[in-house]
Amino acid sequence: MFAFSPMPHADAVKRIAGLPVVSREVMDGLLPELRAYAFTVTGLDGFDQLSKVKDMIKAVPAGEQTWDKARKQIAAELTDDLGGKVAQRRAELLLRTHVFRGYAASRYRNLMQQVDVFPYWQYRTHGDGRVRPSHAALNGKIFPAGHEIWQRIFPPWDWGCRCIVVPLTQNGAADIIQRGRPGAQKAADSNLLQTQIVRPEMFTAKEASLIDKNQRLPDGIPLNRTPTWADSPWSKPGTVKHDYKAIAKRYAHDPDTLKAWEEWANQAQITDKMTVAQWVGLGPKKSRLKKKTAAAPAQPADASAKLNFPDSPDGLKVVKKLGGSTGAVLVEDANGTRFVMKKGASAEHLREEVLADEIYRGLGAHVPEPKLYETKAGPVKLARFIEGETLADYLKKATPAQREAVFARLGEHFHADVLMGNWDVVGLAKDNILVDTTGVPWRIDNGGSLRFRAMGGEKGADWNAYPDELWSLRNAAKNAQTAEVFGGLKLTDVAKRVEATSIAGINAPAEIKAVLDERWKHISDISTKALDMQHDGWRDGYGESLCRHILGLRKAGISADLPKELKQAAGSVSVVDENGKPWDGLRKDKTAVKAAPAQTDAYWNDMLNAAKTLNHHSGTGGFAYNKTKVAAALAHKTALEKLAQGKGAKAAMGQHYLNQLTQIEAAAKAMDQKTKGALPNFTAWAPKPPPTPKPAPSNLSLMERLRDYMTANGGDFNAVTRWKDGQGKSSWHDDAQAKKAWVARHMDIPAKDVFWRHGVQHSANALKSMEGSLGAAKVDAAFTIQHALMQEFLAATDMRHNDRALRAMRLIRTENAAPLNTYGLKPGADGSMPRGLCESSSPFKVTDVHGKEAVIQAVPHSRILGTYLMEKTPGAGDCGFLYDAENEFTFAAGKMPFHYAGNINTVKVSTAAGNDAMQWGVPLQHLRSNSNPQTP
Repeated sequence: MFAFSPMPHADAVKRIAGLPVVSREVMDGLLPELRAYAFTVTGLDGFDQLSKVKDMIKAVPAGEQTWDKARKQIAAELTDDLGGKVAQRRAELLLRTHVFRGYAASRYRNLMQQVDVFPYWQYRTHGDGRVRPSHAALNGKIFPAGHEIWQRIFPPWDWGCRCIVVPLTQNGAADIIQRGRPGAQKAADSNLLQTQIVRPEMFTAKEASLIDKNQRLPDGIPLNRTPTWADSPWSKPGTVKHDYKAIAKRYAHDPDTLKAWEEWANQAQITDKMTVAQWVGLGPKKSRLKKKTAAAPAQPADASAKLNFPDSPDGLKVVKKLGGSTGAVLVEDANGTRFVMKKGASAEHLREEVLADEIYRGLGAHVPEPKLYETKAGPVKLARFIEGETLADYLKKATPAQREAVFARLGEHFHADVLMGNWDVVGLAKDNILVDTTGVPWRIDNGGSLRFRAMGGEKGADWNAYPDELWSLRNAAKNAQTAEVFGGLKLTDVAKRVEATSIAGINAPAEIKAVLDERWKHISDISTKALDMQHDGWRDGYGESLCRHILGLRKAGISADLPKELKQAAGSVSVVDENGKPWDGLRKDKTAVKAAPAQTDAYWNDMLNAAKTLNHHSGTGGFAYNKTKVAAALAHKTALEKLAQGKGAKAAMGQHYLNQLTQIEAAAKAMDQKTKGALPNFTAWAPKPPPTPKPAPSNLSLMERLRDYMTANGGDFNAVTRWKDGQGKSSWHDDAQAKKAWVARHMDIPAKDVFWRHGVQHSANALKSMEGSLGAAKVDAAFTIQHALMQEFLAATDMRHNDRALRAMRLIRTENAAPLNTYGLKPGADGSMPRGLCESSSPFKVTDVHGKEAVIQAVPHSRILGTYLMEKTPGAGDCGFLYDAENEFTFAAGKMPFHYAGNINTVKVSTAAGNDAMQWGVPLQHLRSNSNPQTP
């Protein structure tokens, strides 16, 4: 039976059944190569519950249960612990991970048994919009069967991977390469998503080895797995069991790490009767490493070599004083073992320093092992003595390469310095870091961590929930010593470390732990946003600035007051918050401001349509406005004049619209004379509300508070108001084009992927004009801060079509048919084409302005720039753009993939698609959050 026959499921069942159930703590402690052979679920700790979920998964390959029913059962089991929505996603991910791994392990074994018939394997993707770029780049690639590269890429090789391997005969592989891609197919490729293109290419064993070694394809596409994904469970051909001996060989270059892990494995329990060491075949207290006869070098912080501390610090021989602000002394016991002794500036300071040491060590940093003694004279600290020299002395003779290496090693735990607010981590004389004889840097004095300063004084209010140290420790103007070491670190470098770190195991007094948890929440949120920004095309420098203001908005209390939920009545674009209050604080005078409701008078729609066509053509520099729409508005003039001569509300309405007609006539005349005729934003007539008293400062809208924050941080809200006012008139109004040029300045997107109606230089000139009147720095700060608030709003607020878990929002945009036809895009298909960098769209109700073809996209939060929900004039309670019925959100589109739904006159586009992006039926492969979901 060959590989293309139905595969037996017995191996998959056997493999899943054989996975030991372990706690999250044990799973995190396993070597990465072993995690695929164990089972856990984040958020569940009970053995019985974990085992029950595993049995539900096993029932699928056993044929006892369908996929959908198993998913529902698992979600129901997880709901109490994880919540309904998270439980549903986790259930799907658990099934995909363990069932597909089970099938894949069985398939790998069968394929390996047939390499004499099928000497080549071809990689194929699912071919839809949800394929990751790295997987799409492999689509069609052919490698020798069983080659070591398949240990990296045999699917599934990352979360949610749905790719397959196709076995090929010698002739079959040659035929595919010979046929290649016909010219017609190559031409058609330009109309497809990258994930849909198949590029047949065959590699020799030598070429495959080079790709595997470099972890990237020849065209530079990286083949890195998500850090939380375990190695593939087919390390040993012909079996689905782990091969610990083979795994251990990978650590031949790092015996200390392996030895430390084996010691941990001897202590870590899988069950009451089995340790991790016994599970992998080591047995109790058994190490595969030979003892070294030579003196071992200084051990890392997680080294297994146990230091025998004396029972008491009394009677130790003083070797010499080591200096420092808190009186460190080198001491020696009767066996010649040396320790560093400290009594600190105060008892509490010393106790907190020991706590800081333990936290650092728990996070994997190199910190000498400490022990605290409570004596009658007060606490005394002993710590392992490390042979070496201060960082200052080391740098005096270090080569550039050595200097770079030691800074890089210290940077690996910069996030720990930030977490604990260790301003003095380097030391005034760079003597709080010691470099040992092997070149490893150690943090030897952490007295400046947590609530205390280095010399023992309390930080007071400066020790708080907000980790400003993410920036201050890299800023030479604020901390020259730490900036010398960490100044080269990018926020994204730090963020990658943060995403791979957990502080769940940290033990600290409740008061300190509460602050650490808050700080870590901010650090984690900022890290996620920084990596999202980088992934979505924003330049690192801009991502840094935006994230700094995210923390600033949180410190100012603005983020905390954002609505938690916004709800709407069916068919409405007006919103109420979780307490039923209209608009929450996004606009002023929430109960008085009307959200431009659907009008019943006979005049408003014609007025609006006339204003739109005049503004659009004025903004684009053309003069061919729609004369029919203008004539329809002017046709009401006689009736309105009669109304205005009367009394009461009808007279007020007549005069309201007559004023607008006067402006429409003037604008049309200007356009006829080939000059611009822009109009102000019109509003529908409504009875005048009763006057409201001037609110106290505490009743300021969020936009008023944002204005004040901008002013204090070098911005001018007028830039935002001008952009939003221009955008409301036309997305190609000069002030709207200024915003597009500003976005382009801060994004790294190929020019060919962006559409510029009047050319990029026209937009650049528009930005230059705005900067000339308001100041370049003020414009930049204003747009950055406003964008930061948008990110906080999207992350905090539950509202229709906002998937906060995947950090994306479903936005509908209506396009003209012409560009879609130009790029060969058809209704019902996924695709992409160059678009602008600040495009209009609608999330709640389909709106057509200049096109009828609906395209739907999952827009990553980082690309969303503005919303109608937030007033454009602080304190005015006005719409964020032109008119609420348009429910406008703007986003940086570029060549973002979308689903082409079709013409809105013939296709019904759902406006109630829910908050789960997986159910939207649109491409998701461009989302970083989709390629890196949470560990199951």
